[in-house]
Amino acid sequence: GDVPNPAPGGITTPQSRAAYLAYARTLRGFLDAYGLEVIGNHGFIPNTWNGPNSPGGAMAAQDYERLQTELEFAAILGTPFMGTGSDPTNAGNRNIEPWTVAGEKWEALNTLSLQWGIHLYTHNHSPAYNFLQDGPMVTVTEDRVTGKPIAPTQVRGESGKRLMQHYLDVTDPALCVIEMDVYWAHVAQHQWRWRYDWEGNRVEDVFDPAAQVAKQPQRYQLFHAKDGDATGEAPGVGNGYNFIPFGDPRSDIDYTTFYKSVGAKGHYNSNYEQDNAPGGSSDPGQSLRFSKISAAGMATLRG
Repeated sequence: GDVPNPAPGGITTPQSRAAYLAYARTLRGFLDAYGLEVIGNHGFIPNTWNGPNSPGGAMAAQDYERLQTELEFAAILGTPFMGTGSDPTNAGNRNIEPWTVAGEKWEALNTLSLQWGIHLYTHNHSPAYNFLQDGPMVTVTEDRVTGKPIAPTQVRGESGKRLMQHYLDVTDPALCVIEMDVYWAHVAQHQWRWRYDWEGNRVEDVFDPAAQVAKQPQRYQLFHAKDGDATGEAPGVGNGYNFIPFGDPRSDIDYTTFYKSVGAKGHYNSNYEQDNAPGGSSDPGQSLRFSKISAAGMATLRG
């Protein structure tokens, strides 16, 4: 059936809350009937609130009520994690300041969610593993990707720290965990290969997704296990990969080595995802076929 709207017009009412939670109990019945457990989701996170030290400070009442409703929904399902499909903050802004504020916000959100026994987590796309702009303004004379000469240009220098690493550095490990989308982390490896250091030099600095996790494996509670076929594009050009079912023979993401390299064996929760799995009206069963292929592909990596 249709999912009841928990906040019609942006306002959570007693009636909308009751209908939404009743729907959660229906879903929980399906889970119990088939012996399934929920591990995470992409749920509601207040986008209009930037954290306890932001202008205004307090969360809007309607956002607070909606968040509490979503946490109760998640608690009924029994999931230990509730997340977002987005980065901790706008990854298009690589300055260090907003990423520090994002850490404050997510610590405060987890203080609320852990009252329900639920960790709130963030998700990443490739821009979240771009380089943090954390240095002085410098003059650069080489194109970042090609290395060809360019007119002298002012940019903010980069130490080499990635945006998500800064988020982890400024947040309490007991509060904030994250989900790595392994596909998008490999896209980041393809895209963000060069940085400008604090003297304005162009430096090659290749991202290693597995090494990133191995630095602090307990912070990575979930993975999106999404597979990719290399496009053959030059480093720094395009995404470098296309979506395919997990374990498809065309796969160019070495998941066997990835899982062997990240440490903390048995700790992670891997979730298959494929953005282009639905076949639409021309092939309505495609998503189920791809899910079956991917479940088998993931199962072969167990052990």
